[in-house]
Amino acid sequence: MTLLPASREPFASPTILEVSEIATAVVRFRGITMAALSSVYDRAFGALRQAIAEGAITPNGAPFGRYIGDPQGEFDLEVGFPVEGMPTTYAAGDLIVTTGAIPAARTAVLTAIGSFDRLPAAWATLADFASAQGQPRGDWTEVYVSDPSSTPADELRTDLMMPLR
Repeated sequence: MTLLPASREPFASPTILEVSEIATAVVRFRGITMAALSSVYDRAFGALRQAIAEGAITPNGAPFGRYIGDPQGEFDLEVGFPVEGMPTTYAAGDLIVTTGAIPAARTAVLTAIGSFDRLPAAWATLADFASAQGQPRGDWTEVYVSDPSSTPADELRTDLMMPLR
């Protein structure tokens, strides 16, 4: 089963899935911190919207953020969309939209409903579950199933993915 495009039904409790590799188009950022997330996401989605409008990429699922490394320190981030086929590398100002992939893995998943400030608690729940099931791999993905520009904050749906070794 693939989580991207998002599952129709939320994952109300932590669940283990086998996730197939997912081709993506992403904007990559290296060595960022949580404090920088808001501006990084705004810039990335601006570049991605431009690439979509110009036909450089064709999304086939919900947008996501893939975090690689320690979320409490510096980490790398990929912001993007699952895509069909290989996207064209696209320059949007100083940002590059390029190919990526979410690797296949046995993955712990959980859905968070509500504003983004509820995500840390949901991640803690998923991390506890994942640690009991196997060793987390060191990357984690948030799938933004609902659009925050058109969905009330208390109804936002974010699917969390934590791959296991």
